[in-house]
Amino acid sequence: MGSSETRLLLFAEETLAAWLAEPGLLIILFAEFQQGFRNCGEEAVAGLVEQSQVLIAFLQAALEAGLLREGVDVDVVAGPYSSD
Repeated sequence: MGSSETRLLLFAEETLAAWLAEPGLLIILFAEFQQGFRNCGEEAVAGLVEQSQVLIAFLQAALEAGLLREGVDVDVVAGPYSSD
């Protein structure tokens, strides 16, 4: 397994582990997303936007490197992180 594959695997494992360890946080994140982050301060929203940009760039690079199935929609994979 190359370094890109290892990074993608680690990313997926760490993300899943974090969500499983604290599922309530994911529920809160999705609820806030649906409500337009109206309960979050600008600093928190800016952090989420930055995280979103990093995630989407990472997934796009993985797609271009052939690590994701051709035709995968990065915005769908990124879920709510992909919306403005």
